[in-house]
Parts: sequence; C-alpha cells; structure tokens
Amino acid sequence: MTQQFERIEVRGWKEVCRLLGVRDKRTAKKILTRLHLLRMYNRVPVVNIEAYKIASINQHLL
Repeated sequence: MTQQFERIEVRGWKEVCRLLGVRDKRTAKKILTRLHLLRMYNRVPVVNIEAYKIASINQHLL
C-alpha cells in the first residue's frame, strides 16, 4: 500500500510555468508578481499551490 502526498508547493521555473499554464518564465514572473505570490529561496522561485488557487479565484471575481 503506497501513500501519495499532495504537493503543497512547487519549486523552480519549469514547475511554476507548468502550474500557471504558461511557457515563458517572464510571463510566470509577471503573473506571480501581480498576485503578490512570488517568493524566492536561494534564487529558486517557490509557489504555494493553495495560495495560488485562492489568489487566482479572487482575481477572477474582481
């Protein structure tokens, strides 16, 4: 029996772009900066998935 854990954050531009559904890291950076979710850890971007979901839903409601 194997357990699969939900990821709570993504690290690196490749994973961030995949989460946002964009191809370019500049576009991803622009989106995350607008939502105030861009966090860097040792020059590596880190995005909390739950925070992104909440912020993107709130952005669509405006």
